[in-house]
Amino acid sequence: MPIYTLPGPVIPAGEFVSNAVDCGGHQILRIVTPDGWDKASLTFQLSPDNSKFNDLYHVEPTVDGFVPYEVIVPWIPDGATLAMPPSTGLKIFWIRFRSGTKAAPVVQSNDRMFQIVMWVPDAAGG
Repeated sequence: MPIYTLPGPVIPAGEFVSNAVDCGGHQILRIVTPDGWDKASLTFQLSPDNSKFNDLYHVEPTVDGFVPYEVIVPWIPDGATLAMPPSTGLKIFWIRFRSGTKAAPVVQSNDRMFQIVMWVPDAAGG
């Protein structure tokens, strides 16, 4: 099985947004959370080329059209592995993690390093 684990991203102490990590357009399967997380939700920012980052939203159909909502992991357990829904982690190029939401970011008191577990098909198409 072509599984690859990326170290990082890291949200530095005194900050709420991580460095950018290149996921190569692959699928994020799981996120391993850091120990000591200051209570906050987790949100994401994406970029196709590591230049401009935008907040990750999903869109739900309703009777009146489509409604966007920010993708939020409402609370983060220390040292846990979060299984990501396939549609959320599909074909991700560059990603940053944010402590808190777009409207209410939360500064972390220490460096917080995550790990990203990805599905990386091999050259034979597997």
